[in-house]
Amino acid sequence: MIIPGIFEQEKSQLISKIRILESIVDFIQVDISDGILVNGATFNQRSLFEQMNTRAKFQLHFMMQKPLFYLEVPLPSVVSVCTQIEAPSPPRKFINMARNLGYKVGFSLNPETPFVRIEPYIEMLDYVQFMTVA
Repeated sequence: MIIPGIFEQEKSQLISKIRILESIVDFIQVDISDGILVNGATFNQRSLFEQMNTRAKFQLHFMMQKPLFYLEVPLPSVVSVCTQIEAPSPPRKFINMARNLGYKVGFSLNPETPFVRIEPYIEMLDYVQFMTVA
């Protein structure tokens, strides 16, 4: 499956890109970055996903130090979440919190990260995403 992704710093541009894509595809990946774990910060206010009215379903890709903040409450239109295995958050806690909200769960790996980092969790995941840009 190919899912278009959005990596956007400005809220207005993020909304604009979502509006364009929602008429073409069913799923949109939104990258959420704090600018610490990876280069470049994105718009990362959870409230957008709490309030957004769209026909599209979202996959949120957390490229941040503390992705668990986004797993405190269910977000409408979000169907799956993934985080970088390189993030310092406990992987099992991320998986359990996401599952408790009814999300599909995945991990992303940077090109230099050995696959063995996700091996202990592979049976608990719905998907693995391999990054091509680090």
